[in-house]
Amino acid sequence: MSLPAAEAELDEDGLRALLRAARPGLATLSIARVAEGFDNVTWRLGDRLAARLPRHAAADERLRFEQRWLEEIADRLPTGVVPVAVLRGTPAAGFPFRWSVVPWVDGTTADVEPLDATGARELALALRALHVPAPADAPVNPHRGIPLAGRASPLDALAPHGGVGLDVARGIWEA
Repeated sequence: MSLPAAEAELDEDGLRALLRAARPGLATLSIARVAEGFDNVTWRLGDRLAARLPRHAAADERLRFEQRWLEEIADRLPTGVVPVAVLRGTPAAGFPFRWSVVPWVDGTTADVEPLDATGARELALALRALHVPAPADAPVNPHRGIPLAGRASPLDALAPHGGVGLDVARGIWEA
């Protein structure tokens, strides 16, 4: 599935200008674009940091929640690996959205290297720590955290594209 077009995008020079405006020392670090998702682009900054920049306006709002709520939950998690923003960037240098500089978390995703017993235990402890009632002022996501019966099947959007396993997935959804 292809990503929608970005509403705002920076190249390395644009990111350096943004960093220079916010915290000049960060602009001297090595920079490498490492990931692009639906909402954000992630750049590695030196050996210990990463910059997360929204690709569109809706992601800008989600990043604002992320900045606040990662800070809120960091103390509850046993892993100690929560990418709490070390810099909360604001629109500047031709970039219209908020952005973050966060600690770089080394590792390999579980789809590439399955968890071993220690990793599985750490994940289970982190999920247990998170699985508590949300504070009253926590944001509500209208697309997540709701009963599946209340949502239109996401499979309908995939149907025109076909794909292996779509009928199996539809059967599971309906069950």
